[in-house]
Amino acid sequence: SLGIATCLDAQDKMDEAAQAYETTIARYSDEPVANRARLALAALYEAQGKYQEALRVYDQMTDLAGFSPMAMEARQRREQLLEQHPELAPQPAEETAAPTTPAETAPAPGATNAAETSTAETNAPAAETTGGAAPASSPAAETTPTPDQADTSAKPAAEPAAPATPAGDSAASGNSPQP
Repeated sequence: SLGIATCLDAQDKMDEAAQAYETTIARYSDEPVANRARLALAALYEAQGKYQEALRVYDQMTDLAGFSPMAMEARQRREQLLEQHPELAPQPAEETAAPTTPAETAPAPGATNAAETSTAETNAPAAETTGGAAPASSPAAETTPTPDQADTSAKPAAEPAAPATPAGDSAASGNSPQP
């Protein structure tokens, strides 16, 4: 059956050869001869300009044949086909969706997002405790802490307190008795 397909292919009877290759593939689908027929069929499709069909056969073969030498050859031919015809390359799922730009994700004028709402709510009490001198959205309200919100991180840390010792325990207080 593969021999007949090959002979028809050699005689440039491409449609008949393609049918004979497909018959061989169907009849001997689990045999190595089917992979030879698949490679020949894909090459025939390429010669006919049916590049999408050739790519489909190469993909099918790489899926079915795993890491066999025939599958390796199919991968090489597939890559060559894609280099010659980049329009055949499948598009990644990410590129099919329209990219999101910051302008598309920005809230509409007058609308607030969650971050703005929480910032305004956080700063609002600060403005009220300073006498309401600055509105909550002004830079002064954001940078001027109230006395109860003063930043203590700049102050040096107090030394740790010495552990409490019983009044009569002189060894714990560091005053050892003289012998």
